Amino acid sequence: MKKTHLLFLLIISIFMMSCGGHFFNPRYYYNKSASDSEQGEIPDTTPETPPEEVPENEDPFKNGDWNDPTYGGYDASKFKTWLFKASFQKDKLPIYTFFEDDTRYWISGVMDWNNIPANYYDGKDGENYAGSIIGNVSITGLKVYQYVANNPLYSKEGYLEGRLDRFNFYSINGKASVATLRQYLIAVDTYSKFIFAFGAITGTQNVAGDEVPISFEAIEKHGDKRPFFEYDPIGYVKEDGSVVLYEHYRKEFVAAPTEYMPKIHTEFEKMAEHKENGQGSSPYLKVDVSTIDPSTVLNNFKDKQYGIRDKLVLYTYTFDSTANTVTLTAEHFYDGDMGTETYTFSKVAGLTSAEYTNSSGKAIIINGIEDYNKLKDGSREYILNYNDPGPDFIYRVAGKIFVNNDENRTYEFSADGMSFKYTEGSKTITYYFSKQSDPSESKAAYSQTGSVFWGIKLSDYNGIKDGQISGAITEVGMINPDMAMTGTLASYVAYIDQSSIPSEFVETVKGKTYFYRNYQEPNSGNGNSLNAYKYVFNNDATELTYTEMVYKQEDVSTTYKLDNVNGLQATYTSNGKTLVIKLGINPNMIYNGEGSALADCTATDKGPFFLDIVRGSEYIAEDKSYSYKFSDDGKLLTFTYSSGESINYDYTQTGTEYFKAAYKQQDTWFPRYWALRVTSLGGVLEMSTGSLAFPTDILRDASYGWKAVLGSGSLVKDPFLNAVAGRVFEVRNGTDSTKLERYTFSSGGASIVYEQIDWYTDQPIEGSRVEYYGYEKSSDTKGIYKYNDSLNNTITKIEFSVDSMSPTKLFKSSGQVGEYNYQDPGPYIYDVIKGKTYKRSSGATYVVDNTGKSIQYYENGIDKGLTTTYTFNKVNNVNHLEAAYYDPKAWGFLGAGYWAVEIMEEYKDKNLYVSTGALKTPDHAINSGDYGDPYIKE
Repeated sequence: MKKTHLLFLLIISIFMMSCGGHFFNPRYYYNKSASDSEQGEIPDTTPETPPEEVPENEDPFKNGDWNDPTYGGYDASKFKTWLFKASFQKDKLPIYTFFEDDTRYWISGVMDWNNIPANYYDGKDGENYAGSIIGNVSITGLKVYQYVANNPLYSKEGYLEGRLDRFNFYSINGKASVATLRQYLIAVDTYSKFIFAFGAITGTQNVAGDEVPISFEAIEKHGDKRPFFEYDPIGYVKEDGSVVLYEHYRKEFVAAPTEYMPKIHTEFEKMAEHKENGQGSSPYLKVDVSTIDPSTVLNNFKDKQYGIRDKLVLYTYTFDSTANTVTLTAEHFYDGDMGTETYTFSKVAGLTSAEYTNSSGKAIIINGIEDYNKLKDGSREYILNYNDPGPDFIYRVAGKIFVNNDENRTYEFSADGMSFKYTEGSKTITYYFSKQSDPSESKAAYSQTGSVFWGIKLSDYNGIKDGQISGAITEVGMINPDMAMTGTLASYVAYIDQSSIPSEFVETVKGKTYFYRNYQEPNSGNGNSLNAYKYVFNNDATELTYTEMVYKQEDVSTTYKLDNVNGLQATYTSNGKTLVIKLGINPNMIYNGEGSALADCTATDKGPFFLDIVRGSEYIAEDKSYSYKFSDDGKLLTFTYSSGESINYDYTQTGTEYFKAAYKQQDTWFPRYWALRVTSLGGVLEMSTGSLAFPTDILRDASYGWKAVLGSGSLVKDPFLNAVAGRVFEVRNGTDSTKLERYTFSSGGASIVYEQIDWYTDQPIEGSRVEYYGYEKSSDTKGIYKYNDSLNNTITKIEFSVDSMSPTKLFKSSGQVGEYNYQDPGPYIYDVIKGKTYKRSSGATYVVDNTGKSIQYYENGIDKGLTTTYTFNKVNNVNHLEAAYYDPKAWGFLGAGYWAVEIMEEYKDKNLYVSTGALKTPDHAINSGDYGDPYIKE
């Protein structure tokens, strides 16, 4: 039969080849393609190496003005509607253009010629061309593809999460005369507007003397094997959609069009710019900051001062003559000094950035941008030699009321300063902000209708800054805001109602929650992250609830009442206790009376660090079969089995979820990192069920098991447990061999799960599960377990035993119940086919009795009468799904013989195969394996 089967397969394969590559290709059948031409195979997009995590302060995707979607003078959203087209000069240099077309748009949900999901639109014949020796040849039947946030040549798994979100990739599929152009072209960073090459040409075809690319692979699989965006950009997209290609690309591409690879040009000393001659390095080039000379950064900060105003607060950075020290000050327009923080240089953080730390260990990253004409610190941007004009007018008047009782006049400003109600006598008019003068002039124009404007002005009064307001003598004829703000604006005077002045403190903290947990030392294991503090202000800041949160203990809360407010500071009291809270240099933080930071309203509680939770602790498996013991700082983990065998692990890093950490196993040939996590307030520890070669990968992908409980007794060291721990014993059921008996010992051996596995479904049979627990030692090769006997509603003990300390057989009192590394021969064929009927289309039928050991054969159908009866003789010892059956009429008048009968595992009981002829002995019948077409189960 096997020779016949091979011949059949050969015929089928020849037929498939003669039909082309789409012979019953499910991708071809089910996936709609935007290309009418034949599809190819999906490129190998498997990542070469897993991506490496980057510290946040060094991440070029988080630091730098190129991360602004409006970088380059226009918004990234343009690329959502812009179409893309490509033509080619005679020297093969591409001409790329982005453009709007009201009649066409990107159509989603299609596949390109390589079955890669994409958007597309149809080009117009003649709209794109390819240059040749005879002139420009129109590209016809063109389909242009767009891949949003998806490199069609390289899996997303090869990049850190979110890296590709800003990139669009483009390709084309069309005809230029006799040449088919299927080409992956460029990637565009919609934020920075830079263009990158992302595909390496790996195959060409000679068409009329030209080498035409026909296959591509990701740049990441060639050259330096870097992400495509780390190579020097090849150009940029201008605001009008035209594309500038840099000189280095034009020269290198034209010199060898089909061999072009992007490069990192070491001679480029700065980042690429949006200029015709602006070639340079990629903003995303990963740099080893340890190789950067600190002076290349610090020299650009020496003796410089940067500042910016944020509403009513002026912030200033001042560097000393060495730039090793920088001072940050904050000054409130009304309340004056808000504090000073001094930082000292600690290390280079990037090409143009440095890390500074203060005396309490707080670190900030200061990044020089725009050739150091600005700096950025994560909160805001600051301008070199900032000339402070003062706060905008609306912030100076927001929420305030000005009154002149003598003249019965009131100005009442909205909370945002964008409007005010002017009342004189019984008449009230509402004015809306239109424009302000230079803030130093303290003037603004408001309007009732937008057609005429009234100029008003703030002035100091009786030693009160902005204590007086006044306006122009009239708004009549003031048809624009600038006209309205001319002159002295000294009429309609009113004076500040000091009770109306919004409290900066109250306005800042009301309704907010401030939180603090020490997250400065994730790798220390000193326990400092175990305690946390929370300050919750009610909606008008008249109450403050202060909570001390001690890990594993009840929170302790105290509610304080507002006693008084003085500028940026407030005093709260509760039963003789006093809390002084003030605002300071960081607008998101509150400080104590001495100016020390207390808590941050933007902070989130991620719980304590893993090291702080587990340090000095021991966790024991519930079945006492293994334990985890941590050193005093948590950095050394010793894992011990009940046998006494132990493995040591070294702490590597804390996960982004702080209750997880990665540890590296000691004494291994290759790096093996394991993930651990704590739950239930540190009371339960689990370890990953496997290891990976990189700590970030195991922290991201781990599945957890190996559960243990904090301080739950001591290990049980037992030879029997050591022998059976983690082992699986199996054997076929003696009554119904379609059931596989399986005993699975826990990782420590102290519990067992018994199940019957159904051969038809490969799943446990419902109701078959029995759990054995409560282990008691009987001897070195025997152990007693308990199980719940649901039939008799009792707890029953049973003894298991093994044949040695390296067991291959498992026994119960009833006899052997399993083998370790069981070589499963499958169920007996008679248990599979019993009681079933199998038939061919010709009518030939086999009817199997209820034992499976007697088969009636009807050659011409049941209605034509019985032909013969087969009787079971023996099974194949290796494969119990094959057996020999005795037929007394096998050779007609010549006598009896044996037929081979088989069930194929992959088809289960659906098909019955019978040998094409009978043989004289059962062994010959089984070993011949020469089967005809199957009989199908009815």
